[in-house]
Amino acid sequence: MTGEEEQIRRHAPSSDSPSSGVDLTDHVPDDILVHILGLLPTVADVLRACAVSRRWGLLAARVPSLRFAIELIPDNSDLKHQNKVDRFIAFINHVLAKRTVQSDGPIEELSIFLEPD
Repeated sequence: MTGEEEQIRRHAPSSDSPSSGVDLTDHVPDDILVHILGLLPTVADVLRACAVSRRWGLLAARVPSLRFAIELIPDNSDLKHQNKVDRFIAFINHVLAKRTVQSDGPIEELSIFLEPD
């Protein structure tokens, strides 16, 4: 092997490297991915994780634990505070409505945490 060939071989991505384009989660069963997604702290975290792929996005509706949380930081405006609460409630309603349409699986845990200022 010439020096040039050796250099090319060293810099070529191996089939195990992340840059090789192989998605190692393709072979993980859906039930295991749903379990892993269910371990995330909040629904917002689940939705962020599910933005990774179309497949994961479809699995979001099967996550059995729905945990919603918001921390309200005091500010000078009651209107801003109320708007944030209203958006939080709208988000919960949206997720539950979408869940009703997309999944027939049970919700095993539902928690809504609103931390007051």
